[in-house]
Amino acid sequence: MNNEKVFISGSISIKKLPDIAKETLDKIIYNNFEILVGDAAGIDTLIQEYCNRKNYDNITVCYIGDEPRNLVDPDFKTKKVNIQEQDKTEIEKLTRKDIKMTEYCTYSFVIWDEKSSGSYENIMRALNAKKFVKVCLTKSQKYCNSKEDNFKNNIENIYTENTGIKKEKFIELLRQSNPDNPNLKNTKKFNEFLVKNKIVKKDENDKYIPADEYKKYFIEKRSKGKFVSYNFTNKLYATIEELIKKDLTQNLFDNF
Repeated sequence: MNNEKVFISGSISIKKLPDIAKETLDKIIYNNFEILVGDAAGIDTLIQEYCNRKNYDNITVCYIGDEPRNLVDPDFKTKKVNIQEQDKTEIEKLTRKDIKMTEYCTYSFVIWDEKSSGSYENIMRALNAKKFVKVCLTKSQKYCNSKEDNFKNNIENIYTENTGIKKEKFIELLRQSNPDNPNLKNTKKFNEFLVKNKIVKKDENDKYIPADEYKKYFIEKRSKGKFVSYNFTNKLYATIEELIKKDLTQNLFDNF
């Protein structure tokens, strides 16, 4: 009997199982690997449906509630994942489930829309646990895996390219090459610098938003359909770093 276990996860945003992902799923089924999958909508349910169509029952649906939220076939095995006392929010509880599923598995297979943070974390979690992880990139329509050179950096670049970088992290990165620059002293100073250089402006609600010329360099973040904030893209990094150095040089010249 094959004891290999594959934790399959993916983005809730994916509504149809990509044909490219089926290639790996068919190999998993052919090798009779046990599939560990969650009970969420999106990829979790799509995987269950695919296995059901293939009459494949070597699958375990993991859940944290009283019963699985989505269970395509009542004959599928199920496993309740115990959460810990410190897991208070729903996100913390679901993250605990993913942590445990990574521990249970031999391999990890992630079907990723290239921007979902949950899928990104599953990739990194498997990598840190030294588990082999294969990623199906649905936007690029290609595969990559943890045996490839620069895998981690490539995954990080894909993630930031599609989701952007939070302002606090962006400032932290800039400080690494400009540790004493006064424009990076805190968020307030950085905002003033961005306004001065017409990269951002204030709207009617006194909130910072991208200036028209720079809109394409920001990524709007939403939660449940509502605007939350703007993240910075990789492309904006070099521009701002150059402006910061130029501003510092100008200040030194003015004070000479």
